[in-house]
Amino acid sequence: MRTVVSCVDRFENLCKEAVSILRDNGWELVDNLSGYPYDFNRYAPFLQKAAVVVAGVEEWTSERMDMAPQLKMIVRFGTGIDNIDSAAAAARGIAVRRVLDGNTNAVAEQAIALMYALLKKVPKLDQETKTGHWYRPMCTELSGKQIGFLGFGKIPRKIAYKLQTSDVRMVAYDIAPDESAAKELQVQLTSLEQVLKESDIVSVHLPLTIQTEMMLNARTLSLMKPGAYLINTARGRILDQSALIALIRNGHIAGAGLDVFFEQPIAVGSEFTGMDAVVCSPYISSRTYESMARTGFEVVRHILSL
Repeated sequence: MRTVVSCVDRFENLCKEAVSILRDNGWELVDNLSGYPYDFNRYAPFLQKAAVVVAGVEEWTSERMDMAPQLKMIVRFGTGIDNIDSAAAAARGIAVRRVLDGNTNAVAEQAIALMYALLKKVPKLDQETKTGHWYRPMCTELSGKQIGFLGFGKIPRKIAYKLQTSDVRMVAYDIAPDESAAKELQVQLTSLEQVLKESDIVSVHLPLTIQTEMMLNARTLSLMKPGAYLINTARGRILDQSALIALIRNGHIAGAGLDVFFEQPIAVGSEFTGMDAVVCSPYISSRTYESMARTGFEVVRHILSL
């Protein structure tokens, strides 16, 4: 019997049907039941016999790969593989796989939810109403606005599809854009600078690479249209948080909806504390029952191909 070690917290609870298929095909699952990110020191003995690892957001360095001498495959429970040293894996004959479409709809919905939460001031209204304050500020409609996508992969394309009846204009920047998809979805392809300068809402959907790390910094963020909003459901290290906060405080940027951060989790008493113009969620955009089920089946499909 071959062994799969899951670094994803409670993988079986999230993906019961997929794990059942895995076991029916003769695989043993060693799950992470700690309720916390994977502890390599604590679970080192299990890695000794792992043929496959299901990776979460923990870092997979060459040293950690060497803790699993029988490892043949790392399957990322999600899309991004910036936490896996792909060159080190290749040098050791370890295949790296990921799930490309399991969380697309979930992340698209979260990005749209953050847009509406900001425009309609939902968190603040909820807080004030529950404490007996009849707080009735003016809000903003999404209709008539321009949405700008940084990156035009599956998630922004799904957002564009969902917003087609919302009376919005849409533009996108991508280094290798899908022109046929842009035409079909009525999204105008343009430059990074034009997306920033002309959009009422900028939604970030870029992978984390050497080129994109801190791409949104004081210089580029200052290009944003005065009064615009920023949404980030991609990777926290793409964004200079201090520069964003400064531009919100001086009134240039109206607000931000963030599901990812430079350091996760954010610290108690962080710089976002007390900022009504920033709506935060704890890297949760992909965590829906439906997304977990789809992702689990794709993870198992990769494992059974070994």
